[in-house]
Amino acid sequence: MDFFEEILNSARKGKFVTSYCQQCNKYIWPPKDSCNLCYSTAVIKDVPSNGVLLSKSISYISGKEGYFGLGEFTGIRIIGTIERSMKIGDRIVICRIREKNRKIDLKFCVDM
Repeated sequence: MDFFEEILNSARKGKFVTSYCQQCNKYIWPPKDSCNLCYSTAVIKDVPSNGVLLSKSISYISGKEGYFGLGEFTGIRIIGTIERSMKIGDRIVICRIREKNRKIDLKFCVDM
């Protein structure tokens, strides 16, 4: 099974994982089978679910309406849905992860 399939399978189980370089001690996003800094072979590792909301926006696209935010989690920056009341700089947690149409679908909540 390749990295992408393993990441999607983990998302189906409610876990967010990605590539990780043990040599550089860094997560790799988007996921790859090797590190783009040192070219070492990467492994799959759980991404910590606590992060920070860096920015937020609203979508009016039909079928994709709502609020979205850019969260940073241990060096990884990824987009997820958020509540309207969330503010830039809020501590967040990944409160839902799933696979939807062969893509990772995340929801961020305020970290209590």
